[in-house]
Amino acid sequence: MYREKFAKRLNELCDENSLNIISKKIGVSNSTLYRYANCKMEIGLETLCKLADYFDVPLDYLVGRKEY
Repeated sequence: MYREKFAKRLNELCDENSLNIISKKIGVSNSTLYRYANCKMEIGLETLCKLADYFDVPLDYLVGRKEY
C-alpha cells in the first residue's frame, strides 16, 4: 500500500529526466531510483529520508500518509 503511494508521490515530485540528477545527489543508482518510481522495489528508510530531505517534504507526505 505505502509503496504504491510513495511511487506516485515520487513521480509527482520529479520527472523522468531528473531521476538521473536526483539519484546522483542522494547517492543511489539511477536504475534503483527508477525502480522506486515504478513500484518495482521497496525503498529503505535511509534512502527515503534522503529523498525527503532532497525534496524538503515530510516522510509522511512521501509515503502518502498526509498531504503537504
